[in-house]
Amino acid sequence: MPCVNFFLNLPPSELERMYQGVSACQAVSDQGLRVEFPAQKLRPFVTHLGVQGRFRLTYSDHGKFQSLVRLS
Repeated sequence: MPCVNFFLNLPPSELERMYQGVSACQAVSDQGLRVEFPAQKLRPFVTHLGVQGRFRLTYSDHGKFQSLVRLS
């Protein structure tokens, strides 16, 4: 399955949008590709500081979300 790595630094104020109906999160991969995935997939990574760290997004050959894991 294809995957991309990217860095996220979302403050709590930005995450509030996730609870106000924003359904997708966008990031730019290390290779410069814009990726979009369901915002709800960030919930396991939310802390009082927001969401920070490097992540790996894995998706199917058809572009469907498969998994999101924190690398650091």
